[in-house]
Amino acid sequence: ESGSVMEGNSAVYCDGHSWNGTKPECLVPPTTPELSIELDGVEATGPLGSVGQELKLVCKAQGGNPFPTLTFMLNGERVEADNKEMLQYGYNAVHTFTVEDHHANLDMSCIAENRMTSIPVASNHQRLSVKFGPSNTYIHGLPWCCLVSRGRQGTQGI
Repeated sequence: ESGSVMEGNSAVYCDGHSWNGTKPECLVPPTTPELSIELDGVEATGPLGSVGQELKLVCKAQGGNPFPTLTFMLNGERVEADNKEMLQYGYNAVHTFTVEDHHANLDMSCIAENRMTSIPVASNHQRLSVKFGPSNTYIHGLPWCCLVSRGRQGTQGI
C-alpha cells in the first residue's frame, strides 16, 4: 500500500528460548475518515436542525496501522470525542451536543492521525443549518386593523 513502511526485523526466528529480534509490523497512514451526522437518532445529510435537537457526530476511521486517533473539527477548532463506540479493531469517535441558535453555520469535520501522518487526514465537511424562531417581534404603525376569528373586526390600536 502506498506510504506503508515496515518496522522491525524482516526475518525473525526463535532458538527455543528467545526471539532474535522484534516481529515486523506494517505501518500504514490513515485514509480519509468518514463523518456521519444524526439528529434525534436519525441520520441526516445536509443537516438541518432545530434548536433543542440532539446532534450526534460519528467519525469512522477507514484504515491505518496503528489505528488512527480520531478528533472532531468544529469551526476549525479541535474537539475531542466525548464517547467511543468500540469495534473489533479500533473505535468510532462520537461527539454529541444539543443544537442551539449559535450553532448556525457550524462547520463540522473530523481528522485521523497516526505516527505515519505529518498532516492530519480530514473527512468531508458538513455545515449545520439551524431553524429557530425570532428573538423579538414588533408591530409598527397605528391605527392598525386586524381580523379575529371570534369577536369584532376593525380593532384599533393597542
